[in-house]
Amino acid sequence: AGETKDELGGVNAVLRACCTASARFLKRLPHDTDHNQVQQLYLSTIVGLWDDRRPKVRRAAQSAAMELLNDPSCHVVFRKVTHKYFHTTMARAQRKANSQNQDDSSSSAATASATTLIHVLPLLEKCIMKLDFEVLSKDVMELLALLFQQDATSAAFDFVAMVKVNKNNSNSHALLIQ
Repeated sequence: AGETKDELGGVNAVLRACCTASARFLKRLPHDTDHNQVQQLYLSTIVGLWDDRRPKVRRAAQSAAMELLNDPSCHVVFRKVTHKYFHTTMARAQRKANSQNQDDSSSSAATASATTLIHVLPLLEKCIMKLDFEVLSKDVMELLALLFQQDATSAAFDFVAMVKVNKNNSNSHALLIQ
């Protein structure tokens, strides 16, 4: 019998362990290691799981990224790749929200974009001060302004649908859902 009803508990545990092991390995890479190789390793072992459908795997990947970003001697590639990921994710969400307002046929793409944001915004909240704060905070504000400009009855305004209260503290997080 598997660990879970879908018998994927073992796979999930292996993925979480791989995230932890990858972070430890990447943390120890010499700074003269080829940047393209470091970027490829980071993208394929950690960043690729930030938006995983499994919450524990997603949290493990995001925690591994934070371990790297919190290290003052971390490889410069980690900050650059993380910044670029969030910048492009926000730009994509803005495009999807704009196009959804003009054309309802893009609703599945907008939903996918919203789901990605739901999954990665907790990580952005933790690491934004370690990245290019000015650019990323501008991206967040532009997305919010776009959403607030739209008519409350439009499908694109449904992008922001509910507020989730984090039970561990009194911070509130807007969930971006379709």
